[in-house]
Amino acid sequence: MALSIELVSDSRRLAELAPEWMELARASGDGGMFRGPTWIVPWFKHFGPALEATLHVVVGWDGPRCVSVAPLYLRSARLGAGVRVREIRLAGDAGPRPPALDLVVAAGYEERFATALAQHLTAESAPAWDVIDLAPLRDPSRSRAFLAEKLDAGGRKVDCQDAGMTMVISLATAGLSIDSLPPTDQSSHVVEPAAYEKGLTALRRLSRLEWADRDEASPFSAPEASFLLLDILSALGPHGRARLVRLDDDTGEASAAAVIVDDAPRAICVGLAVDPELARVAGASSPGPVARLLGAEARAA
Repeated sequence: MALSIELVSDSRRLAELAPEWMELARASGDGGMFRGPTWIVPWFKHFGPALEATLHVVVGWDGPRCVSVAPLYLRSARLGAGVRVREIRLAGDAGPRPPALDLVVAAGYEERFATALAQHLTAESAPAWDVIDLAPLRDPSRSRAFLAEKLDAGGRKVDCQDAGMTMVISLATAGLSIDSLPPTDQSSHVVEPAAYEKGLTALRRLSRLEWADRDEASPFSAPEASFLLLDILSALGPHGRARLVRLDDDTGEASAAAVIVDDAPRAICVGLAVDPELARVAGASSPGPVARLLGAEARAA
């Protein structure tokens, strides 16, 4: 039996679907928080206007049961002089990028939803689009594979290159033990809520320094990234599920900063920046600021 499809383009309706969406995301495995409303809703709140984007969230229903959510958006992008294309993209693909973005689908519904979604996207009544860009999806993604297969059969191609920019902190990595971590650094500390904005300003400054010699802009250069992280810290920080960690130098200036979000059983570093000068002088006998900062976090975990 075919699934029924609901197109959500209104943020109020999206908020109404949050409980069902969150339940699906949690059941989808590690990183589920970032595939649900906790991350995607504030992301669109801040990045949607900046990207001149329109919500295009496709929800699949099996009778009264919500079985799938594809958090997509529409935007018009400029490719060259006077050339514009209409894109369908995955919400969460600008600014900080968690390594877990994906369509969320209940187990056993992947192919049925891919069929329904492909039919929705290629129907005559569908909004006009030139490109579907689903980077950065987690890899592997069963939902992506089925969708690409269904669209390919209809003569449409999906761009789904992997493009993650985050770090997973794990003590389960082969060869890693507490004894191998740098000693706890007294100059590292968790920033209190009243100083979140100041700490995020330091993160943004350090990130700009890191990316100064690259052709790409820092993922934290846009103010929307700071607003998003501030929302996440404000919502999850009081429950101990998110924290802003800072490493200061001898003068009290920030030399490294990170935003850590707990998504059990993992801790995800969604924002990390370090003074590039300190990173260059760190030697094998002296752990660099990144190792010291994240080592302290790992020990705390």
